[in-house]
Amino acid sequence: MPSSIDNIYFLPKQNIFNKLNNNQRLVKPLLNQSDCDTVQFRGKSMPSMYASTFEFLSAEIFGRDKRFQVDGSLLSAKNIAAAIKQVFNFNMVFGPFKKSMVDKIKWKSYIPQDIREYSINKINEARADRLNKWKNFLQEPGAAKGLFDEPVDEELAAKIENNNALKLIVWNAVNSEVKENNRHIPVPFNQKALKETVNYFNDLAPKDRQVACANISFLDYYTHRLRDNLLMDMNLSENNSVWVKIPSIKHDPFNKEANIKKLEILSCKNWCTRSSVDKAEAALEDGDFYIYLERNKAKLWEPLVGMTTAKGKIDQIQGVENNNIVPLKLVDEIEDFINK
Repeated sequence: MPSSIDNIYFLPKQNIFNKLNNNQRLVKPLLNQSDCDTVQFRGKSMPSMYASTFEFLSAEIFGRDKRFQVDGSLLSAKNIAAAIKQVFNFNMVFGPFKKSMVDKIKWKSYIPQDIREYSINKINEARADRLNKWKNFLQEPGAAKGLFDEPVDEELAAKIENNNALKLIVWNAVNSEVKENNRHIPVPFNQKALKETVNYFNDLAPKDRQVACANISFLDYYTHRLRDNLLMDMNLSENNSVWVKIPSIKHDPFNKEANIKKLEILSCKNWCTRSSVDKAEAALEDGDFYIYLERNKAKLWEPLVGMTTAKGKIDQIQGVENNNIVPLKLVDEIEDFINK
C-alpha cells in the first residue's frame, strides 16, 4: 500500500481517480527510509486546494509561461509557495517590459518611416511611465507616496506588501496586452479600482475559483472597476446599457485632462483612443465623443460603439473591431440615439 499520495483526487461518492490534466504525469515510485512506496503526480492541484485564489492563478501562469522555468512538481497547492519564492528570489518577475517594434506593426503604406519611428518612441515612453508606476507600487506599496496625487491606501498596501502571489498576478495582468506587434499602453494605475479587484478575487469561495477565473480575468475586472467607478460618478452605473457623451476640449476646456482620461478608460482596447499615445486628446480636439456601453454576460461594462463628431456632425462610427463596421443588432440602437 502507498504510504502517501500527492495530487490525486477522488470524485465525490465515487471510488475512482479523477482524470489527470495535461500538466500531470506519474513518476516512478520511490522507496523511503521505511521501505514504503510513494506515489506522486506532478502538476497542478484542484483550484479549491490552493491557499488562495492568487496562488491558484500563479500556478496557472507558471504552467503556461515557460519564461519562469518552474518545474511541474512545484505547481501543486503544496509546493506553489516555493515556486513563487523561487521566481522572486531570482528576480524573474519585474523584468524589462516589451517594447513596441516599428517593423512588427502593421502600418498604412503612406506613413513615412520617420513618423513611424517617432510614434513608436512615444508609445514606448508611455509604456515605461505606466509600468514603472505599477512596478514601484508593487515592489514597495507602503513607500509609494510620491506616485499619486492622493494618499496611499494603507489597506491596499498592506494586502500587497508581503503577498508575492498577488504581486505576480497584478504585474502579469497589466503587462498582458503589451506586445511587440501592437501599440497598446498598459491600463492606468488606480488605487480604488485595484483594491476592489483584489477584494473580488480574494473573496472567491475555493469551489468557485475555476469557473470565476475562467470567465473573468484580473485585467478584465480591473478595467470594469475603472469604468464602473466613472459611470457611478455620472449616475449611470445602475443601467445595463448607456450612452456616454465626452465633451470636446473646445466645449469643456476646464475639464480637458479629466475628459481625456475618461475617454481612454471607457474606450474599447482596440480603439486608438484607448491604446495609443495622444489619440484620446486628438479625438476631442474637433468635437464631442460618444460611447455606447453594455453590461456583458458577466455583468462587466463593455464598450461596443464609438462615435466621433466634427463641426456638430457625426464624423465616424466604430465597432469593437475598429474596422468601421458595427454589429447589425446595434444599428437600431445607434439610429435611435442619433435621431433623439
